[in-house]
Amino acid sequence: MANESDPQLVQFYRRYAASAGIAVALIGASVLIGWIANIPLLTSLSASWVSMKANTATGLLLAGVALFLATPDHGDRGLSAVAVRFCAIIVAAIGIATLAEYASGWSIGIDQLLITEPPGVNSRAIVTP
Repeated sequence: MANESDPQLVQFYRRYAASAGIAVALIGASVLIGWIANIPLLTSLSASWVSMKANTATGLLLAGVALFLATPDHGDRGLSAVAVRFCAIIVAAIGIATLAEYASGWSIGIDQLLITEPPGVNSRAIVTP
């Protein structure tokens, strides 16, 4: 059986990956704008929901940028490869630091590193029966 790929299908998946990267980056950027401009609707879609933390939004923004730049049709290959690696390292560092915080039970303030939440922001999930 020959290993042939359909060029149209490959192009579709490349466009899909680039579009997904843009969408994820826009979500992360929107949440960061919400924190900076104090727009609660952008940090949490409902007053009873937990707000997305700035470190999570930063991770989404960087992961989206990395996915977009990793698609073959975008950017200078050398510069894009460096940018993708940089974004991936930062996303991994945020994830590892957050996981270590949860695993150890110690709060090192990773979720408050970029933006400090004002008092009264819903930062814990509300569980209702």
